[in-house]
Amino acid sequence: MDWIKVLTKHIIYEYRDLRDSEFAAWVKIMALTAHLEHIPSRKQMLGVANYQTIDSLERKLKTHYHDGNPIDLPYVLHKVLIDVSYVSHRREQLKLNTQRYRDKSKAVIDDVMITSSTREDKIREEPPIVPQKTGDGGGEEKPKRKKKEKLPIEYTQEFLQFYDAYPRKAAKIAAWTAWKNSNGNRPAIDEIIYALETQKKSQQWTKDAGRYIPYPATWLNRGGWGDELDGQVKGGW
Repeated sequence: MDWIKVLTKHIIYEYRDLRDSEFAAWVKIMALTAHLEHIPSRKQMLGVANYQTIDSLERKLKTHYHDGNPIDLPYVLHKVLIDVSYVSHRREQLKLNTQRYRDKSKAVIDDVMITSSTREDKIREEPPIVPQKTGDGGGEEKPKRKKKEKLPIEYTQEFLQFYDAYPRKAAKIAAWTAWKNSNGNRPAIDEIIYALETQKKSQQWTKDAGRYIPYPATWLNRGGWGDELDGQVKGGW
């Protein structure tokens, strides 16, 4: 694990009594925990901060409470390990979803190539259009062109999953176009669903019976999966 995310509210409000040296030691110990993926020993902590600062930090942490119990350094580092476990799981899941998406894309490309080849063969087999003469002998009529038939839209399974999860069902064809245009920029489908489920609970999307929920195409075009509504922050603790 090469990084750790700490919410600003915890630093500004809950731990504003820490000195700069204590805060720096606290962050270093959390980063060390994320790197080791387990709570470091006292000896390992002394590699990033001196013992006086660590002792002072532990005393001040115990002046804070959670559910009526004082907070200590192991309690804080345990929450770091929860985030480490979650991020590691998400990375593996994203890798798996990316591989699945690539496999599906390859299958779709192969199917399109086969379908195109079949259509070309069918065109070759169709007889040519023969001009028809008019009934009064006034010349030949122009060949009649067949009307181009509109093929039904074949949505992908991932788009249908997104559209089913989206709370505002409107302009599906426009949403499909936006979905295709965002290919290569949007994250994996499960991350999009996670963002939707989070934003569904926001004040902006729930007030006035969902009046301010954007159209799905608008949400996709602006990369709505990265929106942070009502001051909510994804991840962290």
